[in-house]
Amino acid sequence: MSNRIIKQPNGLLARFSDIVDNFTHYDMTPEEAIEVILEDYRGTAVDKVQRGMDDIIPWGTMPGHGLSRWEDCIESIRIVHGKKKARGIVTELSQIQSKNKK
Repeated sequence: MSNRIIKQPNGLLARFSDIVDNFTHYDMTPEEAIEVILEDYRGTAVDKVQRGMDDIIPWGTMPGHGLSRWEDCIESIRIVHGKKKARGIVTELSQIQSKNKK
């Protein structure tokens, strides 16, 4: 855990960082604390999406050949769920869809 939200004695909230072993934010309302945490995850989310688009291999810093992450996931599905399930997913997710399935 790199940081956590703490209730202060005055009833407001603080954010404690385990990295610097100190408070990085304090005297926050619940809404402000949510915004502080969301800002961290927005940056993480943008980075994760970009790494996926660039096909950066998860265990390294170099890009794959374009579908390296995809192939790694399909192989995991094949090992855990079997060839038939993996083939079905490849067929379903390789087709161009008019809308994303949820």
